[in-house]
Amino acid sequence: MNNNEKRFLLKLSRKSIKNFLETGEKIVPKPEEIKYKVLREKKACFVTLKQDNLLRGCVGHIESFQPLYKDVIDNSISAAFQDNRFEPLKSHELDKINIEISVLSPPEKISFSCKQDLLEQITVGIDGVVLKRGDSRAVYLPQVWSKFTNKEDFLDSLAEKAGLSKDAWKDKKMEFYKFSVIEFSD
Repeated sequence: MNNNEKRFLLKLSRKSIKNFLETGEKIVPKPEEIKYKVLREKKACFVTLKQDNLLRGCVGHIESFQPLYKDVIDNSISAAFQDNRFEPLKSHELDKINIEISVLSPPEKISFSCKQDLLEQITVGIDGVVLKRGDSRAVYLPQVWSKFTNKEDFLDSLAEKAGLSKDAWKDKKMEFYKFSVIEFSD
């Protein structure tokens, strides 16, 4: 993605949040307003909101099912108003938030024979990771690596985020997927 496409998505995200704050409605851009072809392609993204460098909301999709610009609109509104870890964004906060968009590569299933094999296939700082077992699921974007000193701690925390015991990731029945992101912020 080039800088113009990134700037367009960041403006679209902020405009979506502002419009929803003011009207309670989702914006629906006209096709001719989406002048960059890549933004009309099916891609998944996460939108992360921060205020004073602290998380204020983060919502996204792992797999693509709609054009990227629509995913940005939906996830921007969800991060601002529907992330159940936070109160809905208030109008006085709009100018204080920083918006970060992460466009995901398609997730790739990790086939592994043992704990060590799994660890060797995950690259610190590069790979986002999805952990799944039954109805339990959690995801960390690559940016989350900055909070951990090693892969085991990262996976312990990811398992706990999924509502499992911290060492549940060592179970061979666990499914893992990895992905990379193009991340940019305003």
